[in-house]
Amino acid sequence: MNASTDIDYARYDHIRPILWTGDSLQLLDQRKLPFVVEHVECRDSDAVAEAIHALTVRGAPAIGIAAAWGVVLAANAVQADDGAQALLKLEPALQRLNASRPTAVNLAW
Repeated sequence: MNASTDIDYARYDHIRPILWTGDSLQLLDQRKLPFVVEHVECRDSDAVAEAIHALTVRGAPAIGIAAAWGVVLAANAVQADDGAQALLKLEPALQRLNASRPTAVNLAW
């Protein structure tokens, strides 16, 4: 018997801490747990940085994943002719995301 095939994951997988919708990031608002399950919608990297700073998302792995999706949102908004120009335009968002973590070490590590 293969235990992994016997588990009904859908039965237990009700809470998504981070959900990418294709054009936005849904973050579980961990400040409201365990009594309320609510997600904060982030449509740009500034919203992700604010969610990290406000401790909406907590824990190093979740913060790192949220910040990475914040980079995706920022990159989607960049209009550039080449990679160097794109990186230049992306840099402010990278700096904001890197500075957003209010606790522990920075995200750039």
